[in-house]
Amino acid sequence: MQPDFYDPIFLKGNRNIGVLMLHGFTGTPKSVEPWAQGLNKKGFTVYVPLLAGHASDWREMARHDWGDWLQSAEEALSDLEQQVDEVFVAGFSMGGTIASRLTQLFPDRISGVILLNPTIYDNHIRMIASRFLAWLIPSIKAEGTDVAKSDPIITSQQRVSLRAANSLHKFRHIVRRDLPLIKTPIKIFLSVNDNVVPYSNGLLISNSVRSERNEIHFFEKSFHVVPQDYENEELVEASADFVYSLSPVQI
Repeated sequence: MQPDFYDPIFLKGNRNIGVLMLHGFTGTPKSVEPWAQGLNKKGFTVYVPLLAGHASDWREMARHDWGDWLQSAEEALSDLEQQVDEVFVAGFSMGGTIASRLTQLFPDRISGVILLNPTIYDNHIRMIASRFLAWLIPSIKAEGTDVAKSDPIITSQQRVSLRAANSLHKFRHIVRRDLPLIKTPIKIFLSVNDNVVPYSNGLLISNSVRSERNEIHFFEKSFHVVPQDYENEELVEASADFVYSLSPVQI
């Protein structure tokens, strides 16, 4: 892959509203680029950082854990705050887990949170096994992610570090435990036909947070990676409407 495949994405907007967008486990900013570009065309400043350990193969991933991923997001949040007056956080898949954690830790710094096919638990046998095998088996072959037929798989690694997978499991437990701390307005996008993360993850989040503004939007045609699939335009429009409704601006 070309080096720029891993580059963070920073798109300056013409409004004082920023969106911190977080990619998923073993992914890169490229996976959510169409979503980021769409929101930037709406005038928002969008920043998609590269999470720690995601710029190389599984060996690099194995040297990092959820604390490093969260630190990457915290640093990006601080950087974006220097550019805009108001920040929203959007997260895809594991990025949704991190976005939720940021909202739990820094509710006064985040005006709203947008989750796309977020993961908060995983009962797959391989994830359960990772808790016991992480120190015995370094990695396993990654499963492909089916997106729209014409689109490639957007991932930075062809193997998955079991140590990293185990760290993700621990992180989800922490975030799931603290979901009632979230009172920030929240919009959750879920794919009915998600082939990676069951949409019950998003329903659990919605049922656990204490946000007065708590909305769910379903996609009927797309699989897990919606920004690379059929309904990205709908994702962009609905995301922008959510932000606009919380930060009225002259259009």
